Amino acid sequence: MDELEKLQAANHLFDKAFKSMVNHKSEGVVVTIKVVRKFPPVLFKHIKSLRLNAYAYHALQYGDIKYIGELVQRTPAKLQRLRQMGRKSLREIEQKLESRRLMLGMELVKFPTRAELDAAS
Repeated sequence: MDELEKLQAANHLFDKAFKSMVNHKSEGVVVTIKVVRKFPPVLFKHIKSLRLNAYAYHALQYGDIKYIGELVQRTPAKLQRLRQMGRKSLREIEQKLESRRLMLGMELVKFPTRAELDAAS
């Protein structure tokens, strides 16, 4: 099996297992792997879809949080500093996120910016 065949086999495995793109050159071996990260669609939804009580919803609005993806990146301590964010509202937000298998304080690497989210919707 020569180098090109090995690269083609590797390309097939990466495409199949990681949904990635593998670029190669036949002269010398140069392999570039780009893994495509997909975020769950729920992260791109507006916080209205959580159906929070008025206090929690308005507190998130005051904090300039519009999308669930922005919300899950905040820690509970940061949310508690928001105006009108009490313990009950915070607990409700955590429960709603947990029902969607999400939690506060998540690190989303290369998550789209607010401008990109607004443009997409």
